[in-house]
Amino acid sequence: MDALNLSDSDVGVVVGRFQVDELHFGHRFLIESVLAKHRDVLVAIGVSGGLPSKRDPLDYETRRRIILGSYPKVNVRPIYDCPSDEEWSRSLDCLVKKVFSGRKTVCYGSRGSFLEVYSGSLHHEFIEEVAGLSGTAARGKISLTAVDSKDFRAGAIYAASSRFPVSYQAVDIAVVSFDRGEILLGRKNRDGGKLRFIGGFVDPSDESLERAARRELFEEAPNIEISGLRYLGSRRIDDFRYRGSDDGIMSALFISAFVFGSARAGDDLDALVWIPLRDARQSLTAEHLTLLDIIENNLNQFVIKKGELP
Repeated sequence: MDALNLSDSDVGVVVGRFQVDELHFGHRFLIESVLAKHRDVLVAIGVSGGLPSKRDPLDYETRRRIILGSYPKVNVRPIYDCPSDEEWSRSLDCLVKKVFSGRKTVCYGSRGSFLEVYSGSLHHEFIEEVAGLSGTAARGKISLTAVDSKDFRAGAIYAASSRFPVSYQAVDIAVVSFDRGEILLGRKNRDGGKLRFIGGFVDPSDESLERAARRELFEEAPNIEISGLRYLGSRRIDDFRYRGSDDGIMSALFISAFVFGSARAGDDLDALVWIPLRDARQSLTAEHLTLLDIIENNLNQFVIKKGELP
């Protein structure tokens, strides 16, 4: 873009995520450099729009207060992430127009900042980056230590209480020996002798629920071979760990046909047990009975040939 006479410009724009416990020198250098040039300054705080994560642990309001605590005269607004850089650039242009309509504006950032991908219509300029400062590094350092203080504990409680409720996705697998009429179930000592379906939580790296189910089956019953893997349905699980909480577990149930192998427990199971399918209801832990309902409602559809699901 052509150079802009700053004497004719009265709005400076800073964009950042500010995912830190306090502003570091680089943040302050950028904001104060813009304040030195402009009568009015807009600080646009990047917001993911999703649940808190390691990359974006702080909500918008917390970060707004961090900025205003040091620079009470700046105008702070959220700028939400978009599917593409082009859409985000248009969103930033609209935000600036909404807040400072009709006024000349300059966006500021350092090398490697949002300016590298910005394609909007606003004039923009680079400010020299302060080396050695990183919000990512700061968050990494904080994550290594639990601080023994009232404020730290209050912050942890606030973070857990202010986020959206989470439905954790799980998978469970019914491994059935159709020729023997038996089902393979797992035992955990904490369940007081009751049994449960093989399964566990879906990992973010799992490409699908089917892949997650196969991974869990391999981890918890590594010495068996199955044929076929069919999705039967899903249910919310009344897991004791989340009773009284807004969070919960949703499990997708799969069924597979046992082919061969020796049932030996792996991962976090204490044992694997074959039991007659007709005895499953009295043997299962209460939270998994709703999954058994799915099997009993669908079992008559399976016509087994050579140990395979159709």
